[in-house]
Amino acid sequence: TTQGRFGRALSFNGTNSLVTVEHSASLGLSDGMTLSAWVYPTALKSNFTSVITKEMSGGLAYALHSDSPRPSANLQIRIGNNNRWISAGSQLPVRTWTHLAATHDGSSQALFVNGEQVVRTSHSGNLAVSNNPLRIGGNTVTAGRAFEGVIDEVRIHNRALSVAELATMAETPVASGVPAEPLPVAPVAGFSVDVSSGTAPLRVRFTDGSSGTISTRQWSFGDGGSSGAVNPEHTYQAPGTYSVQLTVTGPGGQ
Repeated sequence: TTQGRFGRALSFNGTNSLVTVEHSASLGLSDGMTLSAWVYPTALKSNFTSVITKEMSGGLAYALHSDSPRPSANLQIRIGNNNRWISAGSQLPVRTWTHLAATHDGSSQALFVNGEQVVRTSHSGNLAVSNNPLRIGGNTVTAGRAFEGVIDEVRIHNRALSVAELATMAETPVASGVPAEPLPVAPVAGFSVDVSSGTAPLRVRFTDGSSGTISTRQWSFGDGGSSGAVNPEHTYQAPGTYSVQLTVTGPGGQ
């Protein structure tokens, strides 16, 4: 696992890593469906890559793909003996989180990218029901479709969610039921001094002016001295020019 959109997530190498979920009745979707996930591709391939796929003999019953280099989202469904493809959106950005969602209500299908509906089309009928496994990050039916990057917050519903429900779901971690706190932002270091020049020995008072949530501070005074205090004092014993550095770290990084 690795850092996800919320908490931890699954990382896929783009060649042979995937997650297998054995069939259960709850995955045998028919007259309604919503597939969704946060995706963070680290590389784009020359064809679609599988995010969520429900396999069936010789094909896929339903699937949500991240498409490259063409549209960013792709829904594939099997109605009767016919495969239906719905694609839309611009190319996915690399190393950026994007929320993908697809719905089927028995008569129409829609694709959403970051909460915005990008296409809606009409194909009537129930989905083909398969007892084969569901895969995340790839499939065993079509070669070369393995996702490369991170997938988080995979959800499968047995009905088509509304636009409002999709928006809420996208910002609510799986199993929490509570909207997620914003991701922490790395603090920004800054400080001021009471004097910047004088005769040695010279005592200088430093005042931390950093912003953000800060866990630790590390001062380097340029003459070999250091401190972890919030607002330290330091005495320079010898004449010279000194470069002072303040490093701050917090939940969001350094």
